[in-house]
Amino acid sequence: EQMGVNDSLDRVSKNICPAHRLLYFLGHDQRLKDSVLRVPPQEMGLEHLPDRWGQRPVTAVARIDGNSLGILFVERHEEDFEEESLQDRRRRRSFRFNAHWWHSLRSAVDHTGTGDLVAAWVTAGDDVILAEYSPQDGGFPKGERLRETLEIWAERLEEFNEELDDQMGLSFGAGLAVKRGEKISPQLKRAEHYEKTAKNRWKTMMEGRGKSGKPHPMLTRLENGKPVEIDWTRDNNWQNCTLGNTNSIVVEEKGGRIPTLEDEESVHPEFQEWTEELIERIAEGNDLIRDDREMWGVLKRHYIEEKGGKKTLRVLIPHPVKMLVPVGKGSRGNILQACKIKGVAEIHLLLTRSVFPDDESAQRLIESIGGLIDHPPIRWSSIDGPEAGPVGCRNSIQEWREENDDYVPDHIFVTGSTLLIVASLSYIFPSAGLVALRGPEVFRLPEEELISTLENLEIDAYLTLHGMELTKSKKLKMNGTLLEAPPLTECKMIGSRASLTWFCKSLPKEPSQLIGASIRDIVESVGIGPFAFNAFGFGPLMENASDPKVVNTIPNIHHFREEGIEAGTELRGVSPFNTNLGRGLFKLGRGLVLVGELKTGSEISKLEKFDIRATGEITPKGRMTMALIKEEEEE
Repeated sequence: EQMGVNDSLDRVSKNICPAHRLLYFLGHDQRLKDSVLRVPPQEMGLEHLPDRWGQRPVTAVARIDGNSLGILFVERHEEDFEEESLQDRRRRRSFRFNAHWWHSLRSAVDHTGTGDLVAAWVTAGDDVILAEYSPQDGGFPKGERLRETLEIWAERLEEFNEELDDQMGLSFGAGLAVKRGEKISPQLKRAEHYEKTAKNRWKTMMEGRGKSGKPHPMLTRLENGKPVEIDWTRDNNWQNCTLGNTNSIVVEEKGGRIPTLEDEESVHPEFQEWTEELIERIAEGNDLIRDDREMWGVLKRHYIEEKGGKKTLRVLIPHPVKMLVPVGKGSRGNILQACKIKGVAEIHLLLTRSVFPDDESAQRLIESIGGLIDHPPIRWSSIDGPEAGPVGCRNSIQEWREENDDYVPDHIFVTGSTLLIVASLSYIFPSAGLVALRGPEVFRLPEEELISTLENLEIDAYLTLHGMELTKSKKLKMNGTLLEAPPLTECKMIGSRASLTWFCKSLPKEPSQLIGASIRDIVESVGIGPFAFNAFGFGPLMENASDPKVVNTIPNIHHFREEGIEAGTELRGVSPFNTNLGRGLFKLGRGLVLVGELKTGSEISKLEKFDIRATGEITPKGRMTMALIKEEEEE
């Protein structure tokens, strides 16, 4: 009634802006249309059942995108037809695709979404957003109807493959996100993230289905009439993501948000209107409300009961979660990510004395966190870590527990370098849940339940958290002291770790010693886990100055892939920077200086230009073997 859907404007609330009221009307009318057109039929007849579901909140959304449609519909037989015939082929193929795409989608939605339980929110080209509605009392697991719809759609799409060339097929990649107690917008963002993951997994799956060692045609685009393999981030976790026996893939989550306790209700009888005094009462004592944005997020989670002409305001307050984060060598990067998890109201850091020997070092860490992120309140305590041995570590944790007998965490953050600590904490706090970070995703253990997706750390923030900084000349400072190593060639984040790379540009003896000494200082301060150290071009001198288990002295295939160089990568019209004995060396990569080696069998000049292709094989000196692109290949 406050929106005026009953054609009466008498009780329309003045607190609702016209734009939001218009959106409400559009959604209301579409739901009404869906309910009328797609009412659940009787199993044994055509009679219609009454709508028994009542109010139906959105419980899951899916974002879908067609796989390599641009490649699928590129004409690969231009030489066989005249231009007029080619245009006719394109028109007929486009028409047939659209007809089959939309007909199969509609039939899949109608099959599982009777009574508008599954609705198409967006249908723009091959970009589709589907939503699942569920009754208030459950009825079926979140996302079940939506996944069933995707399975039926994937099966019916493959009927179109009979009209396509060999190895070509129509499929899609989908990301499915279920409701975790929040609004629609976060669900859509998570679904978009899973959709991108699904696309990468589909390409990785198809890569293994090429014939005769050639790239799969669905993974190649035409350049100057020649097939060129596309690039993507490989993800081998596709086996459990396929929809039935089809080539379509869905990446989905199981839901749940991090607070395991029920929301609390803030009840205010005899409600008349919102006032500053009322808002202050709601916010009082709530640790999750740290600014106006979070206050607005809480106030939106309310409803009003009206009985006997009196109104009662009920606001759902999320239960504040206490997170316990052990911090040892190699686990500092997780602190910022733990602070970002929604619903966390307090962070308690357990700092190991081997890394933080005194109050001053611990305070520097807290101050660095405050300079990087708006975080919940942080407390800290010191314990003996794994360096004290299993018994010493366990006894130290028990002593800390006795000193803080009134503290019980809701969750414990798990990292690979703190497993011994976590084992003792789990025994002391059996009711606490375990959460772990894998790339940008936070999972609840042991259920493997995704509870949050976070943005990766920036390199500057990561260095600051480890007491380091990069000067304008790309030299490293640690705890305010300039390290002896020469300027870095490259410094960047790779996943959840930082990569520090030096490349030899002069006589290697002195720089290799300085780099080795600086790396030892870093490892002694923060451990071996947080950084990947690379020192290329220094030869045996670097191996003598550092531990080869800690420092990569020879580039491997992963370093080339990070720079966009893989088997089949082509470089045209390039000249060698060094020639010797029928061999030429070429600079590769976008930022980091990597080397390609071409064996010619005859003397060549630095002024000559070559068309070369990477073979994917690395020499013992860490060079990518290159091969000439022969004229017959181009033809």
